[in-house]
Amino acid sequence: MKVECPNCKTTFNLQDDAVGPDGANARCGVCKHVFHVSPPRPDAPSAPSGKKPLDDTLATWLTQEYKKEHPEKPAEKSAEKPAPAVQPAPAAVPVPVKKDVPAAPENQEEFVSAGLSGGEWLLIIVLVLAVVIGVSLGAAHVFKSWPFEEPAAPGASPAAQAAPEKPAEPQQPEAPLQYAGQIKFSPYTSFVVDNEKMGAPGAPAKLFVIDGKLTNNSPQTLGRISVDATLLDDKNAPVDKKSFIAGPRASLADLKTLGKEDLESRLRSEQDVMLTNSQVKPGDSVPFMVYFVNIPDSVKNYSLKPRGYSVVQPKAQEGESQPHPSEGQQPPAQNKQ
Repeated sequence: MKVECPNCKTTFNLQDDAVGPDGANARCGVCKHVFHVSPPRPDAPSAPSGKKPLDDTLATWLTQEYKKEHPEKPAEKSAEKPAPAVQPAPAAVPVPVKKDVPAAPENQEEFVSAGLSGGEWLLIIVLVLAVVIGVSLGAAHVFKSWPFEEPAAPGASPAAQAAPEKPAEPQQPEAPLQYAGQIKFSPYTSFVVDNEKMGAPGAPAKLFVIDGKLTNNSPQTLGRISVDATLLDDKNAPVDKKSFIAGPRASLADLKTLGKEDLESRLRSEQDVMLTNSQVKPGDSVPFMVYFVNIPDSVKNYSLKPRGYSVVQPKAQEGESQPHPSEGQQPPAQNKQ
């Protein structure tokens, strides 16, 4: 049946079975006006009974109805702390040993059991200690892990000379995912694409694709924003779910021709994440795309919500320590399709 918004006169296509005997309330996807839709008249031609893939209009209407009944709530998940950097240990120093030295008898207790005199052993030990100390001092200088107090800069006060420098602490978000409610998904759409590589000969796979943008409306610069996309049935129960990092997208030609591994690699491009989703300033938008293969007929709706992010701190002034941003929780492995 055709439904017309009484406010902006935009016409939408709506299946008859989406409207109950008492009618239903609908929200216009253009002007957001809410109006009542009466059930179709008995003499009006009904839509074909066969099931069709979700189109843009139906998916938009279902999404609007779901958001009206189930407003998004911030997810309560804490960001993981970044793993501390591992300092490489200094290389081992080989000990010089004379070749072709006959082995000493087991009951011999003299210091020259390996064929060397006491003076030679002492010289070897001194050389080994000198090399080990030199390598350790060099590694400490390179990795800035000098274990002793460094001389203070000229003109520094005695208190500043005595106080050891404190290591920079990782910067944590002010609250776990406190800005999740300020990450908005708009605009976005969904469509179905035939993919021959993922299907059987003569029976291409049906890819249900969700494509759009998310906007950072928080007061902080965020990075590596990840998303949960969930397919829902007619009772809004989850049917399938995927988690992914926003940023990478695929072209329509890629969706039609790439195999599963190549398409997954395209939509997980770390280069695209670094270009579009490493420093998302307030008001900036990030593209996203996710797909599901051969969704069941029970799927009637889908939802999108932020899964995690990292709070990107501004660069420290010269002479100050630079804290590392706390990474948001990474999405888990994708569900089996």
